[in-house]
Amino acid sequence: MYMEMEQDIDKVAILLKARFKDVKLKDNFGWKCPPLDVLDAVLSLNRRYEAFVLPRLYAFKRRNPGVQKLSQLMDLINKYPSPLLFSMQELNYRDESRAKTIIGVVNYCIDVQSSYPGETELERLEVWAKSVKPVDAYAVGVKGFGIAGFQYLRMLLGAQTTKPDVHIIGFINETIGKTVNQETAIEILEKAAEMVNLPVRLVDNAVWQERSQYKSLYD
Repeated sequence: MYMEMEQDIDKVAILLKARFKDVKLKDNFGWKCPPLDVLDAVLSLNRRYEAFVLPRLYAFKRRNPGVQKLSQLMDLINKYPSPLLFSMQELNYRDESRAKTIIGVVNYCIDVQSSYPGETELERLEVWAKSVKPVDAYAVGVKGFGIAGFQYLRMLLGAQTTKPDVHIIGFINETIGKTVNQETAIEILEKAAEMVNLPVRLVDNAVWQERSQYKSLYD
């Protein structure tokens, strides 16, 4: 089993070096604003990023420039009679379950960041994102927010890791010629990227942009 994993990592590493060694990403990954990072991580789940997510995030940012902390986001949410009304009004998104997921992730991040060092909420969340592991996703306990969302949130907050979305899973499966689970896909891509000296977050985005035909972040 160990030898098989090593062979899979080698296959992915060879392909990464051939296809992505010259890919560069603009230095603007993440919003540097915890409320926007959380909204991005939750809204992105199974939605088209450029067509659906980005317009809503930019509109929210324009309307709410003072929302820089997660507590401020919760204050805004609590001004509405229900999570759904918040989502409809502030995000132009009629999905009650997704609105509840946003609240759950916001509350989780408010709580978890208090255990980490840093002068600001963003700094504490960055330390958290870089210190936890994919397996920690299962302790979040927020319905609708699984390992893919957890990993993407970590990436937005600065962690060098990957998210097992449909594009990454598809890339790994096609490269190694078999189906793997989310945890294995993360491990393979992280180790393969390290083998060829590529930041795994860059590799994740290069794969995702290629397979989703999203080009806006390329230099």
